[in-house]
Amino acid sequence: MKWKTYLIRLTDLDQGTNLSDVTLLLFFRKDRGFDGMNIYINNIYYSK
Repeated sequence: MKWKTYLIRLTDLDQGTNLSDVTLLLFFRKDRGFDGMNIYINNIYYSK
């Protein structure tokens, strides 16, 4: 199985979309050491 790369801009997540039924979209917090550029995430699962 090959890794897939997806690009989701955070500004695109709230473009008139109804997020009232979303339990948790994404949440990251780190006070130091984040360059504000890229976040790498492994093993993401989703369901409908």
